[in-house]
Amino acid sequence: MATTDAPFRFFDLPGELRNMIYRQAVVTSDEKNPIIVNATGYARSALLQTCKQAYSEAYRIHQLENIFEVPILDLDATAPIKFRDVMMFAKVRGVLHKKDTTPYVVVIWFTAKNKSEGVKLWPNLMVWLEYVHRGHNLLHKFFTRDAYRIYNGDPREMAIRFILDRMFQETIDRRRMHWSRVERIFQETARPLLRRCTERFAQ
Repeated sequence: MATTDAPFRFFDLPGELRNMIYRQAVVTSDEKNPIIVNATGYARSALLQTCKQAYSEAYRIHQLENIFEVPILDLDATAPIKFRDVMMFAKVRGVLHKKDTTPYVVVIWFTAKNKSEGVKLWPNLMVWLEYVHRGHNLLHKFFTRDAYRIYNGDPREMAIRFILDRMFQETIDRRRMHWSRVERIFQETARPLLRRCTERFAQ
């Protein structure tokens, strides 16, 4: 393989020109083809792995100008929680600005007739609500938006949607209470209602 001692002059280019090149390399998604985020992360441009300076200059473009889709399957919010934590860490490091907001949509995949019977919905929901209780307004509003996908027109799913929406709002209203008490209230009030919709909440 041929080698050269010629210096790499990319970073001598004007910042605006470098940003144009970065956009061509790292902005790879749109509303029809979002970047899918899961519990282990998401695909990133190889350019972000070349060197620290390229990462620091291109990461903000990558995060703010791409469209991300964060699926939640069976109320397991691991993926959006980790995604949010990554964003917060980037702000602490100064790679993102404090007011930066990444464009993303959350798709909640859930049906009362879901075949994954072994999944424990109630523990997943409690982890998610506890995260919200600690002060993170993570996704609770999405239950009343179009990002929540209801399948088969099952009225039980609409009932579940309504109950969950109320649980998220009550979690926020009860932030001054200890989480264990809030969890106990939901155990006694909301869980029986959810079990009427599907026994999957009994696990």
